[in-house]
Amino acid sequence: MSGKPIPRMAEADITEMARNCVTHRGFVTNDADILRGSFPVMMLVDWSDTDLSTVGAFYGDMKDASPMACNGYPTFLAARVVHRDDVPLLVSEIERMEKALGIEPGERDD
Repeated sequence: MSGKPIPRMAEADITEMARNCVTHRGFVTNDADILRGSFPVMMLVDWSDTDLSTVGAFYGDMKDASPMACNGYPTFLAARVVHRDDVPLLVSEIERMEKALGIEPGERDD
């Protein structure tokens, strides 16, 4: 596909993003239904110069969340796009941190 790929994240950025997700200071998803409600600002982006095959997920920092929620999920006024190859690294880091904190899979409230 033509267009610019989404930039890859540095290892330190993946760790920080994972930490934010585990401590509820950040939110990440690639679920299409959640994306529409949580990241409506992404509908305003001109994606014509982006290689959409490199889009893996969207991340929002809770400081950028509006007071409004959609179906129980936060709605963000700003977002970061996560490269598809960084998603498994991010998930792995989240799982590593949750294990270290004694959080069982499915135990989180988000």
